[in-house]
Amino acid sequence: MSKISKAHYSNMVLHRKCPQAWVYRYVRNLEKIEREIAPALDFGNWWHALRAADALERGREHQSIRSVPKKITTTDRGPVFDGKTVTAQEVLDASEKWWNRLQHEVQEEWLGFLGQNLPDRLAGAYVRWTTYWQIEREEEHPLAVEMYWQRNIKTPSGNSVRLYGFIDEVFYNERRNLVVVRDAKTASNLGQVSSLDDMMDSQLQLYAWGAAPMIEKWGLGKVRAVGYDRVRSKAPKTPELTLTGSLKKSITDFDWMTYEQWAKGPDGLGVMWGKEGEVYASGKKKGEPKWGRYLPEGQVIAELQTDIKQSIWFRRTLTPINMNLVRVHLQSVLDTVDAQEKTMERFEKSGDAPRNLASSNCKWCDYASLCRAEMFGGAGGSYDLAEHNLRERPNS
Repeated sequence: MSKISKAHYSNMVLHRKCPQAWVYRYVRNLEKIEREIAPALDFGNWWHALRAADALERGREHQSIRSVPKKITTTDRGPVFDGKTVTAQEVLDASEKWWNRLQHEVQEEWLGFLGQNLPDRLAGAYVRWTTYWQIEREEEHPLAVEMYWQRNIKTPSGNSVRLYGFIDEVFYNERRNLVVVRDAKTASNLGQVSSLDDMMDSQLQLYAWGAAPMIEKWGLGKVRAVGYDRVRSKAPKTPELTLTGSLKKSITDFDWMTYEQWAKGPDGLGVMWGKEGEVYASGKKKGEPKWGRYLPEGQVIAELQTDIKQSIWFRRTLTPINMNLVRVHLQSVLDTVDAQEKTMERFEKSGDAPRNLASSNCKWCDYASLCRAEMFGGAGGSYDLAEHNLRERPNS
């Protein structure tokens, strides 16, 4: 029976979803020829690149950086940056050039998702993020960015498996004297944190355990906490006024920066409402103007700057390392590796693997078309991968 010698989290998660999809991706090394437009995924990739550049810049400034990636990537066929020299501004400039090369229909799909073009949303989120976390950023000294880690574990059968992965950022908090492993995430909306979020976030505990031996060699102590840094991908909406010059209550999805800039108006004198020169013709307001200028309200700005309102756009968590969680994840790794070895044994005998047909994952699976064809025609048949928008991954 084939032994699994290496494993990483995405690999294992896919096997848990569907062993057959895992065979297509990691055994047969198949990938889609043309990928659908995916603004959510691609914005996340761009944001990760921008965050990585920012951390590397600060790490060079503090002379704290210990692990630098050779390159920082963005998205498929997107720009690649040198990890030793990349800056946040370089990423922002590249995003504008990349955006301008996109076809119009692709840009339209991006605009529908983000509510703004990529360069503006990326720059806007970055300005807000650096402003909101200004004090924390001064305390944090980046140690590693896009850090590769690996650690060997033994399966019950005695097989040695190398567990590996990448960590977005490792930093030292000077005020707290704390080494933290952090993951950056984007989401269209930042809702209430649920128990499911807590379980999914606990994966980072395993990553911290895996990278701990490497990090401890830097002499700043053990990794004592993990953190998630989330940002909302969708842009703030523009406020609007009623006919009487008050804020529309139906539009609340904006932040204080958007509100303040809008309320100043294009000429800095406020937002015009009504028609200049018109007055009420009758009633209690007869003779009074039916127009005016709306100016920024301090009370509105103060409310939008509260932590509750800000958490709509940015959210951070900091959780101590919990060895019980680590052990749960390690046991899950061992169980999955064992299942993968059984899948390989079946694949080598019959050419297929167990399918999770009761799952809604089939609707979103890249391999659904080929999987259906092989279910009806048998795994031993001859199938043109291109007909299913698939190909073997280059250099696989």
